[in-house]
Amino acid sequence: MMIVVKPYICSSCNDVVDVSVGKFGKIIPKTMLTESQKKEFNHCPDCDSQDLTEWDTKNHPCPKCGNKMEKSGPEYCWD
Repeated sequence: MMIVVKPYICSSCNDVVDVSVGKFGKIIPKTMLTESQKKEFNHCPDCDSQDLTEWDTKNHPCPKCGNKMEKSGPEYCWD
């Protein structure tokens, strides 16, 4: 539970990725990040791009296929 993640669409990967946006349950605003935190947060974990758009599951379709995302199966706590 150390890192807070939010789903974003990475324009470089064209995929939905979990992006680190905070620590210990608190989101750290971009304007409050230290230099070392800027390297750790708000970039794609796959390609390191910062060209990200916050993903809203209700209003944005899957960026790869364009279909609406559907919830299926049970949810698990992955920590």
